[in-house]
Amino acid sequence: AALGVAKRLQAKNDDETTGWWQGELVGREPPAKEMVIDLQDLFRFYNHPQRYFVETHLQMRLKGVEEISVSSESFELNNLEKYVVYQEWLERHIDDEDLVVDDEFLKRLRAEGRWPHGQLGNQQFEKMSKELSGFAGKIRELNIGEKQEPRLIDYHIGDYRLKGTLNGVHERGNLLYRYARCKAKDQLKAWLNHLIFINASNGATASIGVAESYFLHMDGSWKFATVENPQASLLSLLDGYRTAQTQLSPIMPSAAVAYVDRLLKTKSKSQKTPEDVAQEAFDKDFEYDAYYQLLYRGASSTELVESEAFKESVDEIFQGLFSAKEGVTFGSDKAD
Repeated sequence: AALGVAKRLQAKNDDETTGWWQGELVGREPPAKEMVIDLQDLFRFYNHPQRYFVETHLQMRLKGVEEISVSSESFELNNLEKYVVYQEWLERHIDDEDLVVDDEFLKRLRAEGRWPHGQLGNQQFEKMSKELSGFAGKIRELNIGEKQEPRLIDYHIGDYRLKGTLNGVHERGNLLYRYARCKAKDQLKAWLNHLIFINASNGATASIGVAESYFLHMDGSWKFATVENPQASLLSLLDGYRTAQTQLSPIMPSAAVAYVDRLLKTKSKSQKTPEDVAQEAFDKDFEYDAYYQLLYRGASSTELVESEAFKESVDEIFQGLFSAKEGVTFGSDKAD
């Protein structure tokens, strides 16, 4: 397999409209009909289907995807470091507003070399705390109770057996939050999380009597509540994962979300078609994403977003996502 990949990397692509990768993986046996799926690997796939293919099947890891260089003298956190610190701060403050929590957290960050000392560091930490306090307040306003122990998932659905844990289950709901801009992959993973949650008919949902998942992010807040056919929706996602075990998945989250979003804006005056905006989203991914650049180099973005496989993924996965999500309004929003 490694030799085959090396030959592809060295070969010139004479057809400018054909992507670098075509077809199925040679010598790869399809998964057994009754497939056991580890939830961690399932979420890893839907976090970035193209990266999953390259790292899992081609056994390659590309540099520069999430690495952002930063001057050590300025001690400014890069995007990934900042996100991790923000999430840790929120985890500690959702249930406890005591200032002691702030002090202990700051001491630990400094002991680990993750936050500057001195007055400047204090000012930066205070600024971060004020920035996040409103977001934490919205989470508390949901009133979904205390966070529960990680919920064990182990059940059969169709030809699949799901095994793993869900970490966002609370007394009166399922909570997902991300203090960052909401990306297409975040919506997709939230949808997957909710479907696993509500299909656990003999587990989490039945034991706590709720079937709502809330997803809060910097761009807004929404929830998944009623799903017309949760089993079929989850099976579509699991089928997509199965397909990805033998070939490059046609699922392109950014393009798909852009496609459905435009499709639903029936009153928009824009002349752009769903295919137009999907192509723009793909082109943006291709510009910044090394995995897209590797797999789709030489390919026509127009043909990709107009392909039957892509349209099928939109219909079977992303249409349901958009149909099920509802906006959430908070007291602070009404006051504005």
